[in-house]
Amino acid sequence: MQAKIFNNSPFLKIKEKVDDNSYIDKGLLVNYYHCSNNEKKTVWKKTKYSCPALNINDDLYAKLKGNWEANGTQIKYIVSMEDGKPIYADDYSKPYNLTFDKQGNYKIVTSENIFTGKYDFNGYNLTLFAEKNLIKDKCVLETEQKLTCEFYAESFLKKS
Repeated sequence: MQAKIFNNSPFLKIKEKVDDNSYIDKGLLVNYYHCSNNEKKTVWKKTKYSCPALNINDDLYAKLKGNWEANGTQIKYIVSMEDGKPIYADDYSKPYNLTFDKQGNYKIVTSENIFTGKYDFNGYNLTLFAEKNLIKDKCVLETEQKLTCEFYAESFLKKS
C-alpha cells in the first residue's frame, strides 16, 4: 500500500527485467515499473500497464538511419561507477561503426568490442545510454553527414 501511495518499489518483490534499461518490481499488491525513458509508475497488481515505447518518429529516424563510421579514433567508454563517478576505459579502433534502429537502440562495433544501448534524439542533440540509464555519450548532429560526440569519437561520418 505504501508503495502505491509514494509511487515507489514494494518492499517484498521479484524483479523482472523487461529490456536492457527497463524492469518491473512485482510485489504482492502492486507492480512498480521503471521504464527506459526514466518513467517510474506503481500500479495495482490487476491493472494492465506497459512502459511507453521509445520509438523514434520517422523524420527524426531518417536523420540517423544508415552507417556512421569513425576512422582511427581513440574512444572512451564507461566500465563502472565509483563514488557516483564514471570510470572510463580506452579502446583504439580503426575503423568502427555506429548504427541506430527506429526502436531507440544503437550499436557501436569496434575491432574488439560491441557496445549497445538506448538513445534519445531530438533532431540535433543525441544522447547514448548504457545499461541502467548511465549516459554513455552526448553527441550533436552537426550536418546531415557529420555527428560529433564527446567520448566515442571526435566525429562520425555517415557512409550510407
